[in-house]
Amino acid sequence: MNIPKRLLTDYPTMSDTIAALNREHSNIEKMLELLETEILAIEVGKTPDNRLMQDIMRYMAQYSDRFHHPKEDLIFAQLLRRDPDIRAEVQELIEEHVSIGLAGREFTELVSASHVDSVDARERLATFGFFLHSSTARTHIERGNKIVSIGQ
Repeated sequence: MNIPKRLLTDYPTMSDTIAALNREHSNIEKMLELLETEILAIEVGKTPDNRLMQDIMRYMAQYSDRFHHPKEDLIFAQLLRRDPDIRAEVQELIEEHVSIGLAGREFTELVSASHVDSVDARERLATFGFFLHSSTARTHIERGNKIVSIGQ
């Protein structure tokens, strides 16, 4: 059976996919920094760019949940075939995909429903625990990169 050449050349390798994931992680970290800046503005009584926060959270929720995390899950499955000893770490990362996604959707809803002129809205946004969410997301990225680098 002859395999069409385009299938052999156009299909991304595992290395290509890992490189793409690393770029996506970098982009996500930049977006987290932008969000942190807006949350800090709220904490000091300034009006944040609510539209920017909505756009970033929409991207992070939709892109991460629909495209990024499924790619990671495929890589993790391949790595588990190579090294079953990393099962616990991979399982934890996959579970974090769910919890980070839920927290992100909750924050997105809060940002979308908030009128930033309201003191109550400012307090809810500032106390949402975004920095914990941001820290968790960063730690998740670091641990995921470490697991993936083991398999390269």
